[in-house]
Amino acid sequence: MRKGTFYYSAMGIVLLLCIVVGIFTRFSYRAPLAIGNHFSQTADYFVSVDQEEEFANHYFDNHIKSYEELEKKADLIVRVKPTSDRTLYNQAILSQVEVLQVYKKQNVRTADFLYIFEPNFFHGDQYYSLYGYQMMLPDTEYILFLTKIKAPPGYRGREKEAITFLPVSTLYGKFPVNQEKKAKALSPLALESGQITFRDVQEYEILSADPESLDTYFAIQQEVRRNLR
Repeated sequence: MRKGTFYYSAMGIVLLLCIVVGIFTRFSYRAPLAIGNHFSQTADYFVSVDQEEEFANHYFDNHIKSYEELEKKADLIVRVKPTSDRTLYNQAILSQVEVLQVYKKQNVRTADFLYIFEPNFFHGDQYYSLYGYQMMLPDTEYILFLTKIKAPPGYRGREKEAITFLPVSTLYGKFPVNQEKKAKALSPLALESGQITFRDVQEYEILSADPESLDTYFAIQQEVRRNLR
């Protein structure tokens, strides 16, 4: 009995370690655009929305339907503002944010700085949104619902990893504080034919061709504003 318990515990630790290593490996390849100080250069990139459900379902929860579900899933809920410290990787942007207010704590205080792996990136002449995520804009405040990147017991990461988070959801993990319903359903044909640039959609809250996803987003957004003032 003890051998079996030890075996399954060991397998669990190995699995968790693989997940942690996988996240940081997936997001570990640098790309050349200096997005933090040259954000205006992104305007003419063509938009592509990656609908890779296997990736989205592995790291995020896009099946959330209510504020209550979202709040329960989050390890940390904060109001933040991105700084110019933003590093473009392959399949992610690592963004530093300043914490302006804490709603659900996890050893985080106002004026702390955190890092968020945003699941989108620029490559070639394309802006890739991973399953509808839209990047944070400069000089804009957001309420973020975040999950801590979980490590197995005994794993000692770098100091930066300890303050690095992921959105709970690529669709429902981020809400601009002072913005009213900018997003519209994207045309799949326009996306496929390269007719949409980042300039066209940079103020959209999420990037989706699905009206139902937009309705869910805006319904949750109203609950966020009622509950987090």
